[in-house]
Amino acid sequence: MNLYIKSIVFFGCSLSLLIHAKNAEYPQVSFCYDWRGKSIDLALYWLGKCHKVDRELQRAFAQAFPALITAWQDQEQFLFDELFAVVPVGFTQPKRTAVICLSAPYGGYGSKHFFFLFVRSFIEQELQMPWASSISREDAFVDLVFHELLHVWIDEHINGKSALLLKYVDETSEVREHIHLMAIQKMVYLRLNRLDMIEYLDNSYRNMTCTDYARAWEIVDDIEGYDVVIADLLRYLKNKYIQRKKVREVL
Repeated sequence: MNLYIKSIVFFGCSLSLLIHAKNAEYPQVSFCYDWRGKSIDLALYWLGKCHKVDRELQRAFAQAFPALITAWQDQEQFLFDELFAVVPVGFTQPKRTAVICLSAPYGGYGSKHFFFLFVRSFIEQELQMPWASSISREDAFVDLVFHELLHVWIDEHINGKSALLLKYVDETSEVREHIHLMAIQKMVYLRLNRLDMIEYLDNSYRNMTCTDYARAWEIVDDIEGYDVVIADLLRYLKNKYIQRKKVREVL
């Protein structure tokens, strides 16, 4: 029995006694393009960072985006079913509003406090990343939302002090913030037998202009192995909730 399986068994036996089922909360995401997204678009345009958002792009967004939202709604349950089957710890604040921005091609920002998605690449087909050609725009969008929600989940539950993160303490914060996240992505897609998405992750993370993503993926996929990273996550959460239980008993 390898380290990954041992950790899951140990974690499941102990943590199931500490966490009530209601805590395995699934995310409830609503999407909007409101004054917040428009303000970000305008600010990025003024700073010379992104293109201007005109009415034509807004009309294209209104036509294309419902299909992307439907794709997310169709797949979100399966993604988080697989995560919570291994790590039965849900979102502490499950209701989230994803603020849409149209100025930047692709990306996002997820945390306990903010949740933004940049989606122009999904509206203008020619802006698609070259390594995304093997999957649909819908699948790429679903992965973007999943990625940013995992940032939210990690921000809620991990404080950057797991044994593995301490091992990589000299890496940038961007690298360290993505180690567990990328391991979860790979685990979930493997459990769903989505080998096309594994290929997409491998190509995209290795080819992104931000070298921190490539480094984090190298740690997960080449150096440690995603199963070792997941085992580290399980051990950290088990210890965290055991300590929390002890504090409650003392009080």
